[in-house]
Amino acid sequence: RQTGMAVGRLGPMTAAELVASCSRPTAVGAGRAEGAVRLLLQGQRGVARALRPPEVQWLIVLFLADRELVLTDSVPLSDMVAAAVAFGLPIVIPPEGAELPGTLKVSGLSRRLVLRGERGPDGQLPSLRCCAPQPLLIVQDGDVVLEDLMLWQTALRHGVDAEALHVAGVKAAVVCHRVALRSHSDCGVCVSAGRLQLTDCAIRDCGGTGLILFGGKAQLRRTSVERNGRCGVYARNSCLEFLGGNRIVDNGHSGIFFAEATRGLWLRGNRCMHNGPPAVRLLAACALDGWEQQSTTKRRRPPVLTQLRA
Repeated sequence: RQTGMAVGRLGPMTAAELVASCSRPTAVGAGRAEGAVRLLLQGQRGVARALRPPEVQWLIVLFLADRELVLTDSVPLSDMVAAAVAFGLPIVIPPEGAELPGTLKVSGLSRRLVLRGERGPDGQLPSLRCCAPQPLLIVQDGDVVLEDLMLWQTALRHGVDAEALHVAGVKAAVVCHRVALRSHSDCGVCVSAGRLQLTDCAIRDCGGTGLILFGGKAQLRRTSVERNGRCGVYARNSCLEFLGGNRIVDNGHSGIFFAEATRGLWLRGNRCMHNGPPAVRLLAACALDGWEQQSTTKRRRPPVLTQLRA
């Protein structure tokens, strides 16, 4: 199997066959369909009589309900993405998650793509994992929504481009809700162009910087960037907005580093503390509006020296 998985062409299974074998009614869609069947049962006698057998009602619910694709071991995720875009269906990642053989590249989307995790009984996020030293997910264009999911790049080789998520095109727009992003050897998220929105997300325990921007725009709400090996956030030639409730904490270098031609917005309710000095570093032609007015920043706490009494 090739290490990269480009989206766009299906294998031997057609999109319709894939939907038939790997989809299920959504919970909301099934409820609506069951309501429609109940209304039909209250109608004319002939219709009600025809719908009385439970198996007939079940088939009608299957036909009327909105559907969703469920990732399985038998179908590559790239094929499932192609079918999801063709039919406008979301993809559900089951609680056990999945190991990807290489990078999943998303481009040429005609519809919004939704990847949603299904939490298990323990409430843990299902994970998409990749151990090859390359980005786990690259979005080159189109709208992508990630929900209730972990993207975990487990490659141990340092100094490689092996981020969990790369937003890589001017027409790419990625929205994340309750997503955890982690890379052992590199940054968690890289934005080289396009737009990224993170809400209730976490970028933690990455070998490099948590979030890097080399272009484009990112917005963070109630998102934590914690315990990363280098900076919490690094940006150049970009726009970055911290819209409240964010935590930039316990990163190895500066919490926020704007290197070149970057503007940012820092609203009340954010926290940047216990990072390497300086907490926020702004080079020439860079600004972080609102930073000067906040008063909750702290540098990393110095070690406490205890003197033993004689």
